Amino acid sequence: MARLTIHLQDGFADDTVLVRVNGVEVYRKSGVTTKLLLGYADVFDTAVPEGAAEIMIEVPSRDLRDAFIVPGAPKTHVGISIHANAIEHFVSPRAFAYM
Repeated sequence: MARLTIHLQDGFADDTVLVRVNGVEVYRKSGVTTKLLLGYADVFDTAVPEGAAEIMIEVPSRDLRDAFIVPGAPKTHVGISIHANAIEHFVSPRAFAYM
């Protein structure tokens, strides 16, 4: 199994967020808000099989949804932000600076 760390970063403002990995709900939370000085709203880990994993994120409070594939490396960090009313993501093998 690989460890997938999902970072909710910029653009969240009292939002409800739902995240599924490979079709399984791994995160659901209301009131998600970015800490502006850090560019960080929340972070969580989940285990995934080695190989590619599909991440689906929904922000129903803004009627936003996105799905994308990430590599299932031993340690993968995924940053998810909201910019210009769209979900953006960034994949890194290393933790982000605020960690």
